[in-house]
Amino acid sequence: WGFYDWTYDDTLAPNFGNSTINMSINNVDAANGTTYSAYLNYTLGSAYSYRFAGFGLSVTADGAEVDLSQYTGIEFYVKGSGNKLSLELNSAEYGTNANYYTKEYTTSGTWTKIVLPFKDMTQPSWAPTKDITNVLKRMKSVQFKASSQLIESGWFRVDEIKFVTTDFTAPAPVTGVTVNVIADNLTTATVRISWVPSTSSDNIGTMVLKSTDHYPLTPTDGALIFNGALNNVLDTITKGVTYYYSLFAIDQAGNVSDRTSVGFNTNGGSQIGRLDVSSNIYAGTKLLVNYDYISNPLTLNVYVDTSLVSAGVVGTLVIKDAGVTINTVTFNPVASENAIASGLNLAAGTHPLTVVAVDWNGEKSAPQSIIIRVAGSSDALALNFNSAILPYPSPYNPDLGTLAVSYELNKDGNLDIYIYNILGRVVYKNSFLAGSEGGKAGYNEITVPATDSFGQKWSNGVYIIRLVADRKVIGTGKVLVLR
Repeated sequence: WGFYDWTYDDTLAPNFGNSTINMSINNVDAANGTTYSAYLNYTLGSAYSYRFAGFGLSVTADGAEVDLSQYTGIEFYVKGSGNKLSLELNSAEYGTNANYYTKEYTTSGTWTKIVLPFKDMTQPSWAPTKDITNVLKRMKSVQFKASSQLIESGWFRVDEIKFVTTDFTAPAPVTGVTVNVIADNLTTATVRISWVPSTSSDNIGTMVLKSTDHYPLTPTDGALIFNGALNNVLDTITKGVTYYYSLFAIDQAGNVSDRTSVGFNTNGGSQIGRLDVSSNIYAGTKLLVNYDYISNPLTLNVYVDTSLVSAGVVGTLVIKDAGVTINTVTFNPVASENAIASGLNLAAGTHPLTVVAVDWNGEKSAPQSIIIRVAGSSDALALNFNSAILPYPSPYNPDLGTLAVSYELNKDGNLDIYIYNILGRVVYKNSFLAGSEGGKAGYNEITVPATDSFGQKWSNGVYIIRLVADRKVIGTGKVLVLR
């Protein structure tokens, strides 16, 4: 791949930031026995809230579209100053919405080989998603981007970038898992774990892992007791102790299936119930990410996997803040897979929450954690962490109705919205009181009419949206008007 490199940052319209980036191709340091690598050093400035700077590689000299759908992933070497770095796929398939497929990494000071399956990349939710195959069919470039909501300086190097056709498809999972006692001693028992192997044509075997406090989540989480092509294995266990087994199918390319889990206790020789907490934790209907701001009272919505369940059992959701239990909720795992904890009131500050599900035998799931924040009276009004100003629809046609603009705030506060044309003239303004729609903590969606403040229909062009609180810009976005 003879790539064509370039740099980019947030200084151009409509962002008007002041981030900088410098690039050189040099032989100071390189990966995997090569001679040269690309070196980038950058500073993310203060003028734009969602500051960024990056390094792009066009797949052709003239920036034309190329069909890369025959590839399954991308491989590269990277090292850096310990900051976060995102790889993005730039394709003509997105149209005017730059909602790139992306994957974020944290760099280290040593060369790291990354093999990234395209199937593991995701798109942000602020614009319509695109099928990854169609994106690859119209590829234009790959981009390495440093971005942050904080002022930041750093560096990174990349080398040996290439598209790959590696098989990343996981095999079908193991099925029909059973545990049976075949020898019962005074303090121990011998059990046989049996299963139906994966039906995938390239399956080569099964890994069996066990633990005494949770279901192993990955092939390295727990004690490995079997790795081979059989369909059963013997295990010696201590009577009265609950054992959690997870089985993974493996294919010729080394891909691992989703786990199939079963629990066992020799008290009665019966399989136990299973509750697993999802890593996706919601505040109401909003998916939380670390350091999100929330408002009181908080409603947590947690998905709990409830396989091996029988009628009449009860599950318990335990929520801890910095290790201290603040709420417990009982729920019926047969009727619902969602456990809801409502009416939580948290003090201002940062809260490391941990969520654990306890089944009807008193066995605990692996914990899931989320760090959330509650704004205090002294905190300035700001957009929520990872939030953005999202106009919809975009492009916007005023002949078809009004424009919706959504964003998330860290707290209640008085807020002004300004919309500028490309000449910098204010063509629309509106104000929202603290606690009302537009100025309340959490998700807000406001309506912009089809006419500007002068009574004129919006003209074609790019407009800048700015949110202002206490005379300070707290967020900037843009919308394309196309009639």
